[in-house]
Amino acid sequence: MIAMPQVPPARRDAVRRGESIGGMSLPPGRPPHRPVALLDWDNTLHDGWTLEPWVRYLVEQGVAPARLGIEGERLTRDYLEGRLDGHSDLAHRANTLYASAAAGWRTSDVAGLVGPFLAAVDGPLVFGFVPALLAWLVDHGVEPVVVTGAPTELVAPYVEPAGGRVVGLTLMESAGRYTGAIRRNPGTADEKARVGAEVEGDGHEVVLGAGDTESDLPLLRAGRRQLVVGNTALAAEFPHTSLLIQPRTTTGDDMRRGLDRLLRG
Repeated sequence: MIAMPQVPPARRDAVRRGESIGGMSLPPGRPPHRPVALLDWDNTLHDGWTLEPWVRYLVEQGVAPARLGIEGERLTRDYLEGRLDGHSDLAHRANTLYASAAAGWRTSDVAGLVGPFLAAVDGPLVFGFVPALLAWLVDHGVEPVVVTGAPTELVAPYVEPAGGRVVGLTLMESAGRYTGAIRRNPGTADEKARVGAEVEGDGHEVVLGAGDTESDLPLLRAGRRQLVVGNTALAAEFPHTSLLIQPRTTTGDDMRRGLDRLLRG
């Protein structure tokens, strides 16, 4: 698994309370109030959709039926070829399909596969600039909040030790098994907007939003500054406040310099 910064719990709590602010450019007359960054995960910080290799892994381990992988890949093709109503439609359909297939699975069986999956399959898919991004934010007193349609348990092991938190796909459970229903799916634009409103309602100021598709617009619009990944048209919606990066070629040093210009310049 990719090496992430390790933030002591006391430091993580101080950042969450807004007690550690590190010299960002601020609106005139006041400091940020418990600053956060709202960050998409799939195709923004992670190469591809997390659910696809996870489903393939579950099929290989005999947990999920082969049809789940086949139907999921068909949905991806439909999205890429324009037969779905945008990325939110994909996030809704793919996660509903996954939740339905998971009905009856033991949660303990699935939890036991998370670590091996991250180590063997998923780690190399996290973009190389991500540790530097998370470290820069925490060092400057900004709490990273990842808002994603990827399963929470597959993203939290990267983000939480680095000082952030995850609001991700969560399935309903009962008596140690998944029920087939979704508790929360922050992969859609509507749900991302709700998460943003909850974060702001809890007294946080969004200083940065990050994303790569139109479903991430609620995160981008919530931020005073925007980190746009691989989408020139999306960056053009924020011509004076955004940083556009190409994820496969952006290094940690590139990210640190870009954030210095974007948030401290």
